[in-house]
Parts: sequence; C-alpha cells; structure tokens
Amino acid sequence: MQRHLQEPGVTATFNSEVSSWVMDRCCSAKVEVRQVVAQCLRVVSNSRDSAEITGALRSVACYLEDGHTSASDKAEFTRAHYTRVLQVLVSSLSSDWFHSLPDRERRELWDGFFLRGPPDQALLVLLEAISSTSDGTGLDWIVSLLEKFLSTGRVGVLLRSRCVETNGRSDSAQLRETILTRLSALPDLTANRLRTHTPAPFLPQQYYTHLARDILSTLEDTCRALRGLSVCAVPLFYPVAGQDCSLGFVAQLLGKVCMQGHGESVCGTLAPRLSALTHSDVLWQRVSCKLLETVPERWMESVITALIHNLHG
Repeated sequence: MQRHLQEPGVTATFNSEVSSWVMDRCCSAKVEVRQVVAQCLRVVSNSRDSAEITGALRSVACYLEDGHTSASDKAEFTRAHYTRVLQVLVSSLSSDWFHSLPDRERRELWDGFFLRGPPDQALLVLLEAISSTSDGTGLDWIVSLLEKFLSTGRVGVLLRSRCVETNGRSDSAQLRETILTRLSALPDLTANRLRTHTPAPFLPQQYYTHLARDILSTLEDTCRALRGLSVCAVPLFYPVAGQDCSLGFVAQLLGKVCMQGHGESVCGTLAPRLSALTHSDVLWQRVSCKLLETVPERWMESVITALIHNLHG
C-alpha cells in the first residue's frame, strides 16, 4: 500500500481528492453559517415573540468567542456576518422585545454579542451608533455598553489581537486606519455627541491613562510569548506558536495619540514602567526598542518628547 501511494500518479490523485474534500467542507460550512445567521436576523427584524427572538439569538451566539462550534465556523461568522448582526441589534433598541427582555438575558444576549466577539468590529459599530442614535433610552444603552467595553478590557483584547498577524487577516489599509483613528480619538468622538453628559471613562485623562495600561499589558503579553526564544535579535515580525507577532499597530497607536497632544497622559503611565522593566531585562529592552523604531517617523518626536518628560530618575 505504501509503495502504491508513493507513485506520482496515485499521490497526485490522492492529494486532489483531499483538496476537493476540504474545499467542499469549507463551502458547506459557509453556507450553513450564512443560513443560520440569515434566519436569526429575519426573526430579530420581524418577530414580536420574545421567546422566538431569544432562541434565534442563542443559535448565533455559538459563533462568539466561547461558543461551542468549530473554529472554521467562528472564523466565517467573524469575517462575513458579525458586523451585520451587531448593526441589526442596534436597530432593535426601540423594539418592544428588547425592552421586555429580563436583565439577565439582556446581558447574556444583547450585551454579550458586543463583548464576546471581535473587539475592533464591535468598537466601530458602537461608536457609529453613538453618533447616529437620537437622545433617549437607546442612546443610554449604547453608552452604557461602551463603558462596559472599556471596563472589561476589550481594548486590550483588540490590541493583542492586532499583534498577532495571521494569514487569514485581510484588513485593508483603510480599515486599519479607521480603527486607529477611532481608538486614538474616542474621547473627542463621544464628547461631540454627548457633550456635558459624557461619562467619566470617556474623558481624556481617564481614557488615555487606561489606554496606556492596555498598551503595557500588550507588551507584557508579547514578552511572555517571546520567553524561551533567542533575545539576540527580535525582528519586527517574530514567530510565536506558529504565528507572527507585530508591534506595528501598537506603535502607530502610540504615535497617533502623542501627535494629537495626549502624550503626557499616556506616557505618564508608560514611561516609568518601561524604565523599570528595561533597566535589567534584555528582552524588554529589545521589545521596547522595536516599539519605538516602528513608530512612524512623522510622529517620533511627539513620542520621544512625551517619554522623556515622564521619566523619573
């Protein structure tokens, strides 16, 4: 049997059959996910039966972070359907079924979709909803959910996900820039809409201090991932468990925030901690150097100036 499989013609036929099976399985998974999501959205948009709606939402919740379904199905849901589901949920804020949901189910289902999926997509939908929703209970719910998004560490999850560059990520440069802009200008974006009713977590001092902690946490995770690898050279992209890590997104975010005039708030937290960590740790020294080297040149002066101003001793 082994002798036959080694023959070129047999091997080519075998590989072709395997590839065909894999492609068929992928197409089937895409169709299945699309059908489940489409049915859910029809129910959410048209039904007045709360029980039917909650059942439909639960059928799709399996595709979220801790859902019990395959990784390929989750990836397809994330790629093609997640943002649309969130947009439909936002449009349901004025519906009777939303207001009739018990608090527990509202937290599990409505809130859960925003807090257990890809954080970059969730952030964009929430900020767009704040800017486009009229005053009232619906806006209050969205603002409250954005507060939960920040307080539960979803920005940190976003940064860490952006440091892991997989072959499946197909972001456009425009989308990447949009996410950077929303993250770096969140206090301005929310204040333009909420004005004097802006919650404390969205105010510049508190928000950028919290953002600095998320950046530090991301760098700490990066260093932990690199322990055991050679520290003689840490390239811009370096392998971690079969993936590539990149500090490019975090470096761009740091540069953009400092350029916008918030360097003191961010580096007031960042600089003392980096100074302590790099004092005797070679890996931290090299990761920190790579972070600064990756900051776009046009923003480098703003970053270095803010770091120097906040170094002690």
